[in-house]
Amino acid sequence: MAEAAAEIPYGHLARPGNGEDEPGGRWLDLTGPVQGSGILYGLSLLNDAKASYSATRDELRLTILRSPIAAHHDPAIPDPDTHYTYLDQGLQIFRYALLPHEDTWKHAQTVRHASELCAPPTVVLETSHPGPLPQTNSFLAIESGSVALGALKRAEDGDGTIVRLYETDRTATTARVKMAAWGRSVEMTLSPCEVKTLRAPDDDVGSGDESALLEW
Repeated sequence: MAEAAAEIPYGHLARPGNGEDEPGGRWLDLTGPVQGSGILYGLSLLNDAKASYSATRDELRLTILRSPIAAHHDPAIPDPDTHYTYLDQGLQIFRYALLPHEDTWKHAQTVRHASELCAPPTVVLETSHPGPLPQTNSFLAIESGSVALGALKRAEDGDGTIVRLYETDRTATTARVKMAAWGRSVEMTLSPCEVKTLRAPDDDVGSGDESALLEW
């Protein structure tokens, strides 16, 4: 039996492939065994702008246009004398990608590929010139295949930088976070689907402390 899974904020959710429209994030996946062999194959549908999907046993669908007024159901009846604001009008520009894979979407690194689609690299042309920065550098790197970066921002109280991580594959793991900008490296253990917040202080003392989601 094929199983549909879709991204939700800081995680994922498996749903039955019944063809009903459901909310989702940057990816939707349909994986199931090949008839007669039991070998798992699947297809991940990635996109950078839409948030509604549906799936059946052998189809994936991405909703690219929607009009909520058309979704009124009994007993709600639109008033013909009322002006309704229709969503998704005008030119729609978005990108999507198909990622076929063996085994599950976790082994295919669907979360990583979706992140890459939604955050393409920015290219800046520059000539060689002297300066204090190295030729290559990494601001922040995570050494774990199932831990993703959820947020990188200034702390709400202005003291330090917040690094928010989450586990993507519903599997306990250990991740090492390298923060080259601060010259620090932190190792932390995450439970399945756990969200962890790290505060990196502006000074160079310590490697950073774990904080609550409210940054306390």
